[in-house]
Amino acid sequence: MNTVKHLNGSSLQPWQKKRLPFKYLASIVLASLLGTYLDLYFVGKELYQFPKRPFPEIFSINISFTLIGLPILVLVFLRAISQVNKWGKGESFFLPAC
Repeated sequence: MNTVKHLNGSSLQPWQKKRLPFKYLASIVLASLLGTYLDLYFVGKELYQFPKRPFPEIFSINISFTLIGLPILVLVFLRAISQVNKWGKGESFFLPAC
């Protein structure tokens, strides 16, 4: 492994290490699978239906929500929860000592 040092006379800022965006990939995949199976179960039991859906002759569920909407919503939720966790660490600063 090669390590590159920052040149002292350079006016450029050193690069920050970027985290991989796939931090929540397992949770997103699991939520999509669970959502798909729940949709299939409830549509099969005729508890609800999707009147407008892509490829209605192939899929009985709204596959666009399962493949696009649900992963995006799970990602937004997980990012929000991780921010709340960071806010909770500073909570004692705002609360009076008992």
